[in-house]
Amino acid sequence: MKLLSTKRGYIARWREGTRWRERRMNASSREEAYSLAMKLQTQLESQAMDRTWADVRQRFLAGEANPISRKTRSLYATTLNHVERLLKPRALTDLNAEAISRFAHALRQQGLAPETVRSYLRPLKAMLRWAADIGLIAKRVKFPRLKGKPGSKAKSRAVTTAEFELMLEAARCVDARHFASLVRIAEVMYYGGLRLREAVALSWNANARVAVELAGTHSRLTFRSGAQKNGRAERAPMCPDLAKYLDQVPTDQRSGRVAPLRYSADWAGRKLAAMGREAGIIVNADGKTASAHDLRRSCATRWARRLPAPMLKAMMRHADVATTMDYYVDEQGDEVCKALWAASEDCGLAAQEKGGLPLGGQSGGFFRS
Repeated sequence: MKLLSTKRGYIARWREGTRWRERRMNASSREEAYSLAMKLQTQLESQAMDRTWADVRQRFLAGEANPISRKTRSLYATTLNHVERLLKPRALTDLNAEAISRFAHALRQQGLAPETVRSYLRPLKAMLRWAADIGLIAKRVKFPRLKGKPGSKAKSRAVTTAEFELMLEAARCVDARHFASLVRIAEVMYYGGLRLREAVALSWNANARVAVELAGTHSRLTFRSGAQKNGRAERAPMCPDLAKYLDQVPTDQRSGRVAPLRYSADWAGRKLAAMGREAGIIVNADGKTASAHDLRRSCATRWARRLPAPMLKAMMRHADVATTMDYYVDEQGDEVCKALWAASEDCGLAAQEKGGLPLGGQSGGFFRS
């Protein structure tokens, strides 16, 4: 809070969110005005304390800051539940930098990876920034910077073609009644790299939320507003594998959803995970079995060997090329090794034709005895 001396007298000025507030101090001297300003500041801080954690949480999850989807609201609520369990805040001002640091430390103590801890901190950071912007707290809270081990952020590897075929065979054991629909959803995700909800919503109808546009080398996927993760309406390039797969569907069967399903995407996700368990496909060191998102990852991995990262980003519809690099660049390691050795052999042949040897020359190769 600032105390200003103007022609109108003494004025107290303070910032509330992004706006400045003023109040005139009825005082005859600077000392009296300063005393009144201190009382005003105490009163404002007391009002801020009255804003309980429960009230602010309810307003945030209701979408007062920004409209949020049902799935996002569920993820935010999970994070805030962890905050209540570990920190037990009563007022919003209880969540200072020291409390946030304790929260992050407690999550790490539970064995969570740095990236997972960051995913828990993001909703909390968004809520506290919104609270600061509208004046519910005096200033933005500083969050700790977490350092993790470098490398790929992918939690599991891609599924091979042979493993994918085992998953399809397991579908009959998991749910014989919906065998055809489960196989179709799995194939759409594996060949096209779609997310689970997009694969379930994929339709032949042009006005659907996620629609197929088969046009040979110009085939596309049309996403209506809110149909994909980023919420944008978009005509995205279709993976050629998916275009060839869909082109095999008879013309008289191209109506309605590509994979007719009576149940939700969550139900389909559970069934696909059960198929991975039934097939016994282990995709990481922790013993995790293949699930729906591993099928999308498999598509990106296959094409990572053929496309540069910016083009792969466009096909996978990532918001940032860094996401593509973080999750899929390691899969190109074998191809890079082959290319390096091929280039090395070419250099060796060229050097021998000129009468020399690479690196070792005439003196006994790479190492001397």
